[in-house]
Amino acid sequence: MRIITGKSKGRQIKIPRDADFRPSSDKTRETLFNIIRSRIEKSTFLDCFAGSGAVGLEAASRGAAKVIAIEKNRLNCELITENYRSLGFENNFELIEDDYIHALSCLDRSGISPDILFFDPPYYAGIYERLLDFLAQARSINNGLIIIEHFKKIVIQYEPVFDLYKVSKSGDTHLTFLIKKISP
Repeated sequence: MRIITGKSKGRQIKIPRDADFRPSSDKTRETLFNIIRSRIEKSTFLDCFAGSGAVGLEAASRGAAKVIAIEKNRLNCELITENYRSLGFENNFELIEDDYIHALSCLDRSGISPDILFFDPPYYAGIYERLLDFLAQARSINNGLIIIEHFKKIVIQYEPVFDLYKVSKSGDTHLTFLIKKISP
């Protein structure tokens, strides 16, 4: 797998050897970053269910000031750390090795408010509703643009708390972009 563009354009990164690992394709990452291009520079980017760290690394390569990666698999965390070091982004990167809900709860309590929140959970996990319920209750971590990568047959139920910003479709993969509604 390679970084598509930015400071590390064309550089290879390592990916897990796990048979269940499903990385975001080059085409999906390119679509994602074309849509959020104007928001990346100097942003804080959250990469949840980070896997190899490819999406966060792409954000760092394109100028994100900080990337926070959440991943619970220890071997993937070691690989993510190695990938950030090999590309020279270890100083603007934080890795949280934990379950996504606990990690997001800690971030929310700390007052950290990422500008862009990217979620790519396992397609079969059925966690989208739990994730959106959590984000609906969160105070600080979901003030930015929320992006969920999912299988085309999964319907993201975002109302009444979130506004739909955009849906991008590419084969079996969809990217749903949400913004939390402002309470009156």
